[in-house]
Amino acid sequence: MKTFLALTFAFTTLTSMAATTATLLLKGTVPQVLSIAVTAEPVASNLPLATTQSNTKVASVNERSNSNTGYKVTISSANQGKLVRSGGSQQFP
Repeated sequence: MKTFLALTFAFTTLTSMAATTATLLLKGTVPQVLSIAVTAEPVASNLPLATTQSNTKVASVNERSNSNTGYKVTISSANQGKLVRSGGSQQFP
């Protein structure tokens, strides 16, 4: 009985001195994620140009990045932002 009490007291004393917080340092490498995808809407290949178009969605752009410094998306046009008739030189502003 004395041995049991002594062991119980020793165990209780040790657990009461245990730390309540700890620190864990994790290190690793996160691979770069950088992608952009442009998906045309069905109307993009057959725009009704006989009528004025306003706010017509012609494509969706989806981009992903995990860069902590950000990124820049640049949009350009092969015809300085004007529509050009296929097979001709007529431009539409």
